[in-house]
Amino acid sequence: MPTYDATATVINNGDPTSVSLTVANQLNRLLIVAVGSLAGAGSAVTYAGVSMTETTGVGSPGIQIRNYYLVAPATGANDVSVTTAANKVYVVASSFYGVDQATPLGAFVTRAATVNNGDVSSLTPVSTVDDLVWDALGLDNHGGGVGDAAVGAGQTERASLADADQRYKQSTEPGAAGTTTMSWTVSGLGVGVTNELVHIAVAINPPQATQVMFY
Repeated sequence: MPTYDATATVINNGDPTSVSLTVANQLNRLLIVAVGSLAGAGSAVTYAGVSMTETTGVGSPGIQIRNYYLVAPATGANDVSVTTAANKVYVVASSFYGVDQATPLGAFVTRAATVNNGDVSSLTPVSTVDDLVWDALGLDNHGGGVGDAAVGAGQTERASLADADQRYKQSTEPGAAGTTTMSWTVSGLGVGVTNELVHIAVAINPPQATQVMFY
């Protein structure tokens, strides 16, 4: 099963945005960077000067999460740099090891919805017992305040960052046979207004038995 390594987060109004992340010197590494912002704003992301690949994201009219990944990222402390047209970005960078380098990620599942306090956002990405499942959640509370969300059973919260506008969270959970449920229960939102939620999840794949190790 892939192993969670480290996370670094930052909220920034400027451009570019950067945050230092220390990646452990382990075999078969993977870096995932989730960039939250107002919907419609594109981004370019690098780690240690190396461009990251954009993959599946999720958005609603007022909030989005764009995702980027890099296999075999450099070890040690290096900067994640995000260049974007957005006025503000929320960046969560997480590293893992023991990951398949040819096909590091499974099939993404996403959800965009309007929510109220007490609502549960639940996704069930395809997984195996050898996977580690990752998810990210974003909330835009148009009623004031940032809202919050409680992580589901079996999940480990890895990040939570927020300001007066939006909140972003991430978690991991050991994979189950078939699918793995990744859920959050929403709270602290404004009443009588439109509160937007975006949610995305994917299985992180372990190395195949015949795969060459990448250092």
